[in-house]
Amino acid sequence: MAATMMSRFCLCLLPLLAAGAARGESAVADPTRPPEAVNAGAGAAAAPGAAAATELVLQSVILPRTGRASAVISGQRVSLGDKLGDSKVLRIRETEVLLRGPAGEQHLLLNPAVIVTPVASTASPRVGKMRQSAGEKQ
Repeated sequence: MAATMMSRFCLCLLPLLAAGAARGESAVADPTRPPEAVNAGAGAAAAPGAAAATELVLQSVILPRTGRASAVISGQRVSLGDKLGDSKVLRIRETEVLLRGPAGEQHLLLNPAVIVTPVASTASPRVGKMRQSAGEKQ
């Protein structure tokens, strides 16, 4: 009886699954797939000279111990002195790249939303005094 019910259930589900597959739908979206907006912009950024027409985004900075520093800007790897559209790479640092073009200098930040603030010392004066008194006893 249970086997008969299971086979009827599967027969009912089969047309629904086939309809979804025919439309190209997936039951579960791929969580590692980038958003559609990223995929739509990938073709435009890959074309030569298209980086100058779109907003430039600093994606990565590579600072090797030996050799030339480089950066990935809008999907294109550049080094110091290279041209990116109408702009020239003037400086590459850990978190920024400086470009100079017809419109002037442009600073590209690796994490523009991150604001770095200095942290005040959290050591209490008591701890310092305890260390000093421990050092005096020795």
